[in-house]
Amino acid sequence: MSGAYKWLGGIGYILMLIPVANFIAPILVGIAWILMGRDVRRGVMVATGVLIIIIYIAAIGMVLSIPMLLTSMIGGFLDPTALSSLFLVIGPLMIGLAILGIVAGILEIAANFSAASALDVKWFRYAGWMRIIAIILALLFVAVMISSMMAFLGEPSLTQAPPATFPMASGIFLAMFIGLIIVALIGVIFTIIGFFSVPETPPTRGYYPPPPPPPPYPPSQQKLLK
Repeated sequence: MSGAYKWLGGIGYILMLIPVANFIAPILVGIAWILMGRDVRRGVMVATGVLIIIIYIAAIGMVLSIPMLLTSMIGGFLDPTALSSLFLVIGPLMIGLAILGIVAGILEIAANFSAASALDVKWFRYAGWMRIIAIILALLFVAVMISSMMAFLGEPSLTQAPPATFPMASGIFLAMFIGLIIVALIGVIFTIIGFFSVPETPPTRGYYPPPPPPPPYPPSQQKLLK
């Protein structure tokens, strides 16, 4: 069974890096985590795969329903009231998908560490740490951006800053964003290597085989026992 999910997971994460082919990647990745979780009996992996597939199906359903909602609510005319009603319908769904996406991301980190422990593959552990670093960098990026915008809006003197200040600030933001993308990509690459490094026979932890039977008595001792 390990040969199935190692290829499904490796190919699935590779397809995530290809813009045209990444539409099928979540299905492959989800199935790979489910099969791996069942094989090594780790519920966090199964939950990760199930949630990835649910989010993917829900996102596809929401995208496909938008044209039908537009047709039924607008009736072929650009009505601002209908558009606002559409946003009221789609908005909560998008928020729900975002929350599920955050939960799936956390579970995926836990699944990587669990796979590293269950299968003794260090690359999954490296992938988990890369994802944690990416989350920290994303939080820092958002915090710096929000604080910079608030400082710019709250200080009139900043509006009269030299023109070279704004390219410098945008350059810092761009460098932080590129660093975030690089760390996230490294995490995906480590997961790919981890799946392809899965052994054909996963090690079983916590299982000890029964002791061998005692050797037979020699003929001399058998006569004494009689």
